[in-house]
Amino acid sequence: MTFGIDSPIGGLLVEVGPAGVRSIDFLAPGEPVDDERSKATDAIASRLRAYFDGDVDALDAIPVDLDGQPPFRRVVLATLREVRGGDVVSYGELAALAGRHGSRVPRAVGQAVGRNPVPIVVPCHRVVAADGSLGGYGLGLDRKRWLLKHEGVPDRPGGWVARRSGVTPR
Repeated sequence: MTFGIDSPIGGLLVEVGPAGVRSIDFLAPGEPVDDERSKATDAIASRLRAYFDGDVDALDAIPVDLDGQPPFRRVVLATLREVRGGDVVSYGELAALAGRHGSRVPRAVGQAVGRNPVPIVVPCHRVVAADGSLGGYGLGLDRKRWLLKHEGVPDRPGGWVARRSGVTPR
């Protein structure tokens, strides 16, 4: 089932399967949001609204369906879900948290994060470059900046790194 929802950063098109959210895409500007939902998806829409209304922990309760994703990407994205709102990690830190080590692993982690089918709920916006710069974001750096500020991550002159994550390495 697919439904749309308005957000402060644009309309979202949310695809939900039996196990949870499979994908989130942005609607084109001016594209109407179909807000009809079933009872099964109403809880997801409510949690997304709560997140955009300021409850950054509301994303934690949204089930995600990563079936069909390659194993490495599933591990990286599952680890990324453990990074709490208000925290950020670098690609290298995320690799270590996922139990992956090696000089090329942060790049592979970056590619996995860049192919995240469930942005916002699997919070790829919480990953920054090692130097604290925003790095990339497939949905646009303005949206990434908005999401980080919304979660209370301070925009520091030296970068966005606010390493407070309670995630423990695997």
